[in-house]
Amino acid sequence: MLRETFGYVQSSPTAKARFAKSSDFAKDVQRGNLAQVSWVIGAPGGDEHPPKNIQVGENSVANDIVNSLGNSGYWNSVALFVTYDDYGGFYDHVPPPQVDQFGYGFRVPCLIISPYAKAGFIDRTPNDHTSILRFIESRYGLTPLNMRDAVANNLAEAFDFSQPARAFRAI
Repeated sequence: MLRETFGYVQSSPTAKARFAKSSDFAKDVQRGNLAQVSWVIGAPGGDEHPPKNIQVGENSVANDIVNSLGNSGYWNSVALFVTYDDYGGFYDHVPPPQVDQFGYGFRVPCLIISPYAKAGFIDRTPNDHTSILRFIESRYGLTPLNMRDAVANNLAEAFDFSQPARAFRAI
């Protein structure tokens, strides 16, 4: 799906070569073939958009991504962010903040799965999709790409790196 969606990838052989099918993710984990940062767009084995059976997509995220990473050698150093591109049809009673000309839009869920994530933590800090990018920039000492991620929260409040890595429990 990704290859058909992004026009700039189609026009750049270098960019095109860096993309793989999301269905290959679990195999890449088993082979120890992941980059320092990997983006998985779409559930590898299903779709969570109606009218599809959303359980197929949810089970794919659980098994092909979460359990695959959790049962691998990557677990002790992983920070996995599971989020969505829209609100999923859930009613949100809170108006989105107008932080710039675009605003944040409706809130979407974001799960943080890591041996260092605070267990049971509910983050009340305003975050957006660029908060994940900001986390990566903070971790690797990278310069922000634009003003939006430069001022984004980096999600550090959701982690406790002073604790030892917790053992993985499959979902």
